[in-house]
Amino acid sequence: MTKLKFLFLLLILGMFCVTTVPITAQENSVSSQASLSLQDCIQIALQNKADVRIARDQMRIAGAQRQAAWGAYLPSLSFSLRGSQTEQGVGRRFFSGIEFTAPASRREYYSSGLSLNQPLFTGGRLLNAKKYADLNYDQAQVGYEATREQVILDVTNAYFEVLRSREFVRVYEQTLESSEAQVELVQERYNLGAVAQSDVFKAQTRAGNDRINLLQQQNTLSLRKRNLNLVMGRDPSAAVVLPDFNYAPPEIPDMEQAKQQALQANRDLAQYQLDVQKSRANLAIARSNLLPSLNAFMGYDRTGFSMQDLYKDFDLNWSYSFGVQVSVPIFNNFQNRTRVDTRRLENSIARQRYQDARLAIEMQAENLIQQLETYREIIALNEINLNSAEEDLRLARERYNIGQATLLDVLDAQAALTNARRILVYTKFDAKTQEAQLEALLGELINKAQE
Repeated sequence: MTKLKFLFLLLILGMFCVTTVPITAQENSVSSQASLSLQDCIQIALQNKADVRIARDQMRIAGAQRQAAWGAYLPSLSFSLRGSQTEQGVGRRFFSGIEFTAPASRREYYSSGLSLNQPLFTGGRLLNAKKYADLNYDQAQVGYEATREQVILDVTNAYFEVLRSREFVRVYEQTLESSEAQVELVQERYNLGAVAQSDVFKAQTRAGNDRINLLQQQNTLSLRKRNLNLVMGRDPSAAVVLPDFNYAPPEIPDMEQAKQQALQANRDLAQYQLDVQKSRANLAIARSNLLPSLNAFMGYDRTGFSMQDLYKDFDLNWSYSFGVQVSVPIFNNFQNRTRVDTRRLENSIARQRYQDARLAIEMQAENLIQQLETYREIIALNEINLNSAEEDLRLARERYNIGQATLLDVLDAQAALTNARRILVYTKFDAKTQEAQLEALLGELINKAQE
């Protein structure tokens, strides 16, 4: 009876494993095939990309440096403890011109001290060092946001490339389906003796070429998916399933408002502006080295020939000092002056780069808006061309069926329809890419990605 129960339990356990493993595998397969929206891909990239983590760590380093710059205003306090032992062997000694033999000796000496230093005047060096640290932290924050924005832009472009390639696959699938249907139609007409066998060969050749184009585009789609995974910081071989894409015309802002917004919100330009301010702070620090500095100091020391002298009898073996120290630079081999000249030139370079960046951003905003306006007109024209190509193919097939057109006319109309579909898809996604670049230029891409 016991053996039967044991075998029965093994049977139940085996059935449980057999039934649950496929279900689990199926659930994992479904979860791995879950559709990824653009926001999903962006969040994955922001969590996985090392560039984002590095920028965040650099911001933390800048924060620590800013805290250290604040601490430079505070007094520095230090404690020292020293102990030494000196041994001396038997030897001849002289004292007041008299020679004598001194016995061997050993002596211990101990000292401890507490010192405090407080800067009183540094010619503005500490103030400008603090200002530089604040600007450096601000720049690290802007750099962190710029890195996030660049990751978002890269993911957006890669995402649209996958969608574009998928639409191209659908275009060539439609073309291949149409070509295969045309082969069947021509074959039927050939069997009836209505057309020559050369038409069959032409139709088969066109269908074969369309299948080759489809295979190539499917391979391109696989490459684009691997690239999207790489941009997201995932395994390139991970499954990528994207939802259907519905094209929406871009909202084109006013030209002048877009320029002003770009100048105010663009993070690359903010980096250049902070470079100018940091170079000014560096110049002020270099100039402060030409001015005298004033420090206050205070010290308390204890000495003795035994360790006990340091912590007993506090009214003995002590010394106390305090004072003010003035340091005036006189000549330093032209190093201070050279440093000032160098910082002045660095400030001039930073200002020139900032001005060039302003002009470049204004021009980029203008170009992107003009391109979007052009794409809007081109898309409208391409939609008309697509409708026209569809109608041309329909008429060409009807004329071919009644013997008023050749197969070459049908194949040309079919190629024109495929080209019209391909151009429309390419133009729409190119417009979406330009729209994302404009949003990045205006500093809106991060906010839109987080909606």
